[in-house]
Amino acid sequence: MIICFSNTKGRGCVVGESEYGWLTEAVSNFGKVCKDRLSGPGGTEAVIRRPLEDLLQTAGRRYGLKKVLWHDETRLDELGVRPDYAVQVDGAIIGYIEVKKPGLNIDPESFSGQNKR
Repeated sequence: MIICFSNTKGRGCVVGESEYGWLTEAVSNFGKVCKDRLSGPGGTEAVIRRPLEDLLQTAGRRYGLKKVLWHDETRLDELGVRPDYAVQVDGAIIGYIEVKKPGLNIDPESFSGQNKR
C-alpha cells in the first residue's frame, strides 16, 4: 500500500501501513465511541461531535500542531452557511467541518433543502 500526504511539514508518500498505524487506531477508537454514543439518547449529529473533536485532536498532536481549536457554529455570511466547526490552528482558521448524521448520503448531487447550501 502506498499512502501519500501533504501537510505543513511537507509532502510525501509512504509504503506500508506502519507509518499510519496511529491513524488506524484513532479511527477505530472513533468508530467504537460513536457506536456506543449512538446507541443512547440524543441527536445523531450531536452525539458524535465529541468523538470527532478527539479524533482531530489526535491528528493535530501527531502532526505537531501546537494549538488546534474548534469554534462551534461559525457563520459565513458571504456564503449564507453556518458550518458546525471552524478549525483554527496557531491562530488562523484553516478550514470548516460540517457534521452529518451517520447514514446520510453525502454525495452533493443528492443534497436538497438546507444541505444544498
